[in-house]
Amino acid sequence: MTNSILRTTKKLLNVDPDDKNFEDQILTHINAALGTLTSMGVGPAEGLYVTDDSAEWTDFVTDPKMVGILQEYVCVRCRPIFDAPSTSFVADSLKKREDELAFWLQDEATYGGG
Repeated sequence: MTNSILRTTKKLLNVDPDDKNFEDQILTHINAALGTLTSMGVGPAEGLYVTDDSAEWTDFVTDPKMVGILQEYVCVRCRPIFDAPSTSFVADSLKKREDELAFWLQDEATYGGG
């Protein structure tokens, strides 16, 4: 998988990474997710603002084991906004998963040195 935040997120949302049609919307949701994590103490203190496909996951977290969790968190945060769930069960499941991933990221950033 690519290290580009934008391209990876597009793939995880089932959008062709070369498709520019929804890029502004996806970038908005990526930046909201990263902003939330920054406010929780995850990532660089100054945050990261993604504007194109040059920003990489390792620009946000330096610990490679956190990258996969970060990718899933951003996807789980973007999916319901970009592609609304068809049932409340799916929405509730995504929210629960988002909360779990946020906890793991915050815990690792606080205690694991990531």
